[in-house]
Amino acid sequence: MILSVNGLHKAHGARQVLRGIDATVARGETIALVGPSGGGKSTFLRCLNGLNSYDAGDVEVAGLKLAPHTPPDDPALLPLRARVGMVFQGFHLFPHLTVLDNLCLAPLHVRREAPAEVRARAQGLLDRVGLGDRGGARPAQLSGGQQQRVAIARALCMQPEVLLLDEPTSALDPEMRGEVLAVLRDLSGACTMLVVTHEMAFARGVASRIWVFDEGKLVEDGPPAQVCENPRSERARAFFKDRS
Repeated sequence: MILSVNGLHKAHGARQVLRGIDATVARGETIALVGPSGGGKSTFLRCLNGLNSYDAGDVEVAGLKLAPHTPPDDPALLPLRARVGMVFQGFHLFPHLTVLDNLCLAPLHVRREAPAEVRARAQGLLDRVGLGDRGGARPAQLSGGQQQRVAIARALCMQPEVLLLDEPTSALDPEMRGEVLAVLRDLSGACTMLVVTHEMAFARGVASRIWVFDEGKLVEDGPPAQVCENPRSERARAFFKDRS
């Protein structure tokens, strides 16, 4: 297993955001996290990368164990960040750098890799996401869909073992969403991915499993056909009924 979570709890003041999450992920799986807004999906992803501390539970990602109450800026999290990539709703590209330099920045300065090797890998990733000719462009010269594809390529340039994506298409119009989803379909199976999404066609067609979150609990976990067509929990049945 590349990910193991047992009894994960997280609270914001008196509000329980995650209430005892248990989950495992095998290498190469694509997990779609779905469910009502406010159910804890994004917080769960952020806990896996140390961006949010958590209160209790056992978490192991890519062979590294996390500890409760670890501050996001703790140097102990640096090995985790090198193995676990994150793509956000916003693109968070550096506007003063070219697209290629955005991809190369972390491998050069965090891992101290050879510049020629990094640039070759970055160019290959831009080719993979259909932007091989835009390496010299600035982010402001790209569409939203193109910027999100660059953000995915940037995360991949660190060669992560796990890629976490938090609603990567939510800020995009339908055509641009299609561009990004096509890239994720291409990556499926080649990279372990956990994707928070409201794109049910993607979840049904690409994910190896769907997780349904509701009120801080993982209420359903199974293959897409079973979860979407014959969910076991009442909360999951209500969720999919609203989307039928």
